Amino acid sequence: MGFLDQSTNNIILDAVLTDAGRRLLASQGRFVITKFALADDGVDYGIIQQYGRTVGKEKIEKNTPVFEAVTNPAVALRHSLLSISTVSNIITYLPAISLTPTGIVSLSFASKSAQVINVELNIENGFSCPPELIDDDYFVAVDNRFLRASSSKISTPTSISSTSIATYTFPADATASTNPLSRLSFNLVPQSVPSATQIAYKVPGTTYITTYVSVIGRNSGKRSDIQVNVTTTQ
Repeated sequence: MGFLDQSTNNIILDAVLTDAGRRLLASQGRFVITKFALADDGVDYGIIQQYGRTVGKEKIEKNTPVFEAVTNPAVALRHSLLSISTVSNIITYLPAISLTPTGIVSLSFASKSAQVINVELNIENGFSCPPELIDDDYFVAVDNRFLRASSSKISTPTSISSTSIATYTFPADATASTNPLSRLSFNLVPQSVPSATQIAYKVPGTTYITTYVSVIGRNSGKRSDIQVNVTTTQ
């Protein structure tokens, strides 16, 4: 859902039910909200630096445009807000996602050999991490025209956007109280791509197509991207 028309003191709530929500509403005859999530997508915190906390907060609340409601969970909440149950409510370090291998991953349309990508969520200097920031799921986004992803539990995407970005939701392989806080291993495999498409998207002067894979932690919101070069057969 989204909040629209902040130009006045009236706040309009734009709520859109997903297909699953409409089915529940139709079958049960009632709709009960049991949980919700908030995000600060689109908020420019530079306004606070420019105008100060009091005036800047008011400008953000009244003047920041907000997108209309979308039902795709992969893009609806890109920067989720969390309630942290730490005693001091002070977080010195945030966890970070690291990917292995590092650098550019090379694949081939001819061999279609899989490349294992290892994901780890770590926190610096052995600091403790609030449990709300430890990822039990990861979103993996790939260009569905060129790549597909799979893990030991998931092999089909949660959604495919109009721009051919396939988003997979992979459960973490393990969680722990010390580093790594959680980990995931998944496979990247080249798709079967027609020759004409390979020629059209090949980087000029090279023999490969360049694409990118994004890994985003569900709870931490941390993101890491990796470049993938897929050698063409043309």
